[in-house]
Amino acid sequence: MILTKDIRKVTEKDYTNTNFLSWLYKLDEFNSDEQDTIFNLFRTGMIYGYFVNDIMRGFIRVCYNDLSDVYSVNMLFVDGSFHNCGIGSTLLQLAIDKFEHKDMVLNVFTDNNIAIHLYKNFGFVIEGIVDCSNEPECPIEFKYRKQYRMRRRCDK
Repeated sequence: MILTKDIRKVTEKDYTNTNFLSWLYKLDEFNSDEQDTIFNLFRTGMIYGYFVNDIMRGFIRVCYNDLSDVYSVNMLFVDGSFHNCGIGSTLLQLAIDKFEHKDMVLNVFTDNNIAIHLYKNFGFVIEGIVDCSNEPECPIEFKYRKQYRMRRRCDK
């Protein structure tokens, strides 16, 4: 089987694809009962997808925060059957290259050692511990789960 790979901005056709949704709903962070909320997340921010044979197998969502003058990585997810294939690294590098003129921040659960290691490899450092209890996009089951706030300083 020949694999075709592509990285591009995500469209509605991409995030409503049933093959994409089937792996997305296997993640703890997403639930098919919240499909409208999930689709709204894909309609805002800058979202880039990593596609294998035209199915999105990973994506990154980046939003600009006017108040803090930073870009925030709000989501970076990869289909579990495609872990350790470089998809997360490729998407993160894409975001860093596109938004290198500003600092980047993100939150990551303190027990997500694989993601923490990835972010550190890309120059992110831990600034502190937070929870998402005041963020409207935070799912209720994660409201008080501790996260590291990480920052990557831009090269000005």
